This record gives sequence, C-alpha cells and structure tokens, in this order.
Amino acid sequence: MGRFLRLALVPGTAVLATAAAWTTFHALTDREAAPVHVHTMSMGVQRNEQKLVAPQPAAYKGLISRGARVYAANCFSCHGGVGNGHGPLAANLSTPARDFTDSDWMSSQSDGVFFTSVQRGVPGTPMPAFTGRLSNADIWAVVAYIRGFSPTIRLDSAPGGAPDDSGNSGLGKQLYEEQCAGCHGQSGDGKGAAASSMRTQPRNLSDQDWQAGRSDGQLAHTIQQGLPGTAMPAFGGDLTADQIDAVVGYLRRLADGVERPNPVSGWAQENYLAYCASCHGVNGDGKGVAAGRLDPAPRVFRNPAWMAGQTDQALANAIKNGRPGTAMPSFGAVLTDQEIAVLADYLRAFAGSAAIPGADSAYRYDPEAINDSPAAPR
Repeated sequence: MGRFLRLALVPGTAVLATAAAWTTFHALTDREAAPVHVHTMSMGVQRNEQKLVAPQPAAYKGLISRGARVYAANCFSCHGGVGNGHGPLAANLSTPARDFTDSDWMSSQSDGVFFTSVQRGVPGTPMPAFTGRLSNADIWAVVAYIRGFSPTIRLDSAPGGAPDDSGNSGLGKQLYEEQCAGCHGQSGDGKGAAASSMRTQPRNLSDQDWQAGRSDGQLAHTIQQGLPGTAMPAFGGDLTADQIDAVVGYLRRLADGVERPNPVSGWAQENYLAYCASCHGVNGDGKGVAAGRLDPAPRVFRNPAWMAGQTDQALANAIKNGRPGTAMPSFGAVLTDQEIAVLADYLRAFAGSAAIPGADSAYRYDPEAINDSPAAPR
C-alpha cells in the first residue's frame, strides 16, 4: 500500500450520547449554509494570492449535510468539531490527529487520497479503515465536509501552461542549465556546445519515445552513477538526492513539452482540475501538488504509447472503481457513467492523436465532441 496521508480518524459514535456532542453535531450541520466552504466550478480555475487554485466539484454542495453527519459519528472524537485535531479523545492517540484547519498543508493535498485514507486506513497510525462501515458515498460526503475546513487546493500550473517554477521545477531548470546543457543542449536535443567534440553523442533528452521507456528511478540512477564508456559523468558526489530529483523533473518537461496542451475545455477540464489534477497534474504529467508523497507515483497521461493501449472501458473502469494498491480512489459515487466516459476522453486527449488506436468510442480527438457538460441527470 502506498504512503497514504496520515489522517488519524477513529470511530467516535459513543461521544454523540453526550449533550455536548449533540450541540457540536448541530453546529457541524449548520455549517452547510456557510458559502466559504462550498465553491462551485462556474468560475473555472481561480487565482488566490497569485497562486492557481483548483475549483471544487459542484457535487460537493449536495454532500455537506450528509458529510457532517458522517463526520460527527466517526471523526469528531479525534479531529474535533472545528477540525483542528483536538477532539475529546485526541490526547490518548499515539499519533496526533490531523489538523484539517492547517491551510498550508491542506492546499497541497488531494481529496482523492483523503478518500483512500478513510477507506483503507493509514498503517502505523490510529487511523482505521472504514471499508465495511462507510459506503463510498459516505466517504465522499465526509471528504467534501473535511475539505470545507480548508477549501483551497493549489494547482501546479495553469491549464496548458508551464509548471510552477517556484519550487523544484525551477531548481531543476537551473541545475540542468549549469550541469547538463553544455552537452545535451538548452532544449535537450543533444546538440550542446561540447557535443561535436564527443565520440559518443549526448542523448537527445527531448525524445518522447525514449523517455517514455525510462522510469524516474532509472534517470536518477544515470545522473547519480554516470554511464561507463561515454562522456556522461557521475553527479552523485556533486548533487543531493533532492537536486537529482529536481533535474529528473525538468528532463520530463523537456520531453513532455508544454507546447502540447490538452485541447479540451468546459465541463471535462473543470472536473479534471477538481478531482484529478492534484495528483496527475494540470497537464497530465503526473506532477500534481500531492504527487511527491504517493507511491506508486500517479499515472502520466501524456505518454502516447501507454494511452494507445488503453481502451475506453479500461480508463472508465479505473475512474469508476479506483486501482487497488495505489492512491487512486473510486469516483463511482460522485460521477455518473456518462460523466466518467467524458472524463476518460479528456485523459486520452492529453496524449494526442497518436493515442487513438486504443479508443473504441466515437471520440476521435475532436474537442468539440466532449466540450459540453454531460446531459445525463445525476
């Protein structure tokens, strides 16, 4: 099981027997009316203090009241009425209950991973698995309610734009230009200033097919250890592990290319940003704000070779039912089958027309075919 988020919810049904708990419960359900906790997606991507902010799913508005009841019965005893981790049983926990009012931490978390953490529990903490006690609909309802304590989720970039260079991607670019561009070239094409003097020509790092066949671990190992028999040196003594990871992230950008944004907008884009981008990245590169703590890493949707091997049904099944052994949750309780089909088409559009061989629907990379909101009633 992956490194899921440490939440520490413990069933607290017994506390509802007290008058104080019932008062808290009513306060929780009354929060439904507070507009600060519910954001629809009519405005699309929002900017908050110069940071890109994901829209919250419109479905959340109808889940708040149910989520309040689930939270009061199962989460209040540890996380408290205001979600700050100071519930009546919190002092007895071996691991502190998660503080959902920590807006900085919450802004880099994925609601999908919250779902899997509630569903499966978090090993090594008091957080139990609620599978069998809560339905998927109940879990999504409490996730929607928990998100209300700190509504903002940051995005790693604007749709179709370059990733945020304020963190590791900026560091990776700097290190690449200092250590790698002399041989591999500024664009990664292998035509740096020193390339012509080398017996073995530097690798073309902008080759999507070549990069698609290498894992991040393999790239990092090559940077760390070098390549015997070539001019590629070992950087393990000069760069830290974090710096090497930053370079790998930048190498992915060289091959991935922000010049090929997803052409689809409207309902599909907004729901992808709301449900998926925190892990899979705004541009489908697997570099969302929550991706760094997930093992295995989120799927990269921009790989044409992988996408061409996926049928429409396979993509839809993964969205609807989740993927065991990963942080990928089941969205079947919050999205209809038709909505899931439209979202699957959006994922396929990341990979471009080369990914069409696996498609068995009428969709043929035509943005106009999937820009509108699904007509099926919820």
